[in-house]
Amino acid sequence: MSTKSANILSAVIMLMFAVYVFQEGSRLQGGSGGFPQLISIIIAVASAYLLIRSISQANSGQSIFADVNWPMLTGVVLSWVLFVWLIDIVGFFPMSGIFLGIAAWILDKGQWTTKNLIQVLLYASISSFVLWCVFKVLLGLNAPSGYFS
Repeated sequence: MSTKSANILSAVIMLMFAVYVFQEGSRLQGGSGGFPQLISIIIAVASAYLLIRSISQANSGQSIFADVNWPMLTGVVLSWVLFVWLIDIVGFFPMSGIFLGIAAWILDKGQWTTKNLIQVLLYASISSFVLWCVFKVLLGLNAPSGYFS
């Protein structure tokens, strides 16, 4: 698939997604649908821009997925599937740290050096803590707590 075709396809899909999110946001009660609707408008504008730009461009002949590192992508996708599967058992915040750590390690080419391990652990811990602060403290939202309930 050419880059132009991929851009057109992704723009159309994202436009449909934006319409869906906007409609679902209008169903939320108490004015809580304003934020999803705002995000959907931003997505729609960006998608419309991509669609218009892609249609007006000449085909570059470049192919997408030619330079994809498939083992790396497979590892990240499988770790995400594991994350979703274990979220109710272990809890959202611990699994977020674990997933982000695994993904960071895979994307860093899976090297087991002391420096790399420390960086991955710091990244996972800080990211999980920031997620907890945003969802639990700032927004007051409940997340699956798993064993930590």
